[in-house]
Amino acid sequence: MMTMTMTPEIIIESAQTQPMASASATFLLVTMDTSAKYRRGEEELIIATSETKGIPAVAKGSRRSIEFKPLSSRYDSDRDDSNVGGQEYKYYIMAVFADDNQFLHFETNCPELSRFLQTHPDLRVKFLGMKPGEKFRTNLK
Repeated sequence: MMTMTMTPEIIIESAQTQPMASASATFLLVTMDTSAKYRRGEEELIIATSETKGIPAVAKGSRRSIEFKPLSSRYDSDRDDSNVGGQEYKYYIMAVFADDNQFLHFETNCPELSRFLQTHPDLRVKFLGMKPGEKFRTNLK
C-alpha cells in the first residue's frame, strides 16, 4: 500500500504598481478508486476535499501563500487484478473569486473538464460547488 499526502497551496502576488483587494479561493481534490480502475477497468472518481478560504488584501508587490487542508490517502499501487483498492489523487479544480463573486482565475488539470468549460464557462460554479463524497465524471457532454 502507498500513502500520499497532498497540501494544496495557492500563491497570490500583486502587481508592483497596484495592490490586490481581498478575495476568496476554492480548491477541490479528486481521487480515483484504484480497485475499480485496475480490477474492473472502470474509472470511479470522487470529490475528496472541497474548501473555500478568504484571502486578505495583498499590498503592492507583495505575495501571500494560502494553504488548504491536507489530504492523506492510502491506495494499492499494483496495476492489475490483485489491486485491493484505495483512493489515489487524480485531479484538482481551483478558482479565485473577487469579493463580488466574479472569477479572477480558474484552473484544473483535468483535460476533459477544461475543454468542457471552455464551451460552458457558466458551469464552473457547479463544479466548484461539489461536496466531498460526490461522484465526479469526466465524460462530459
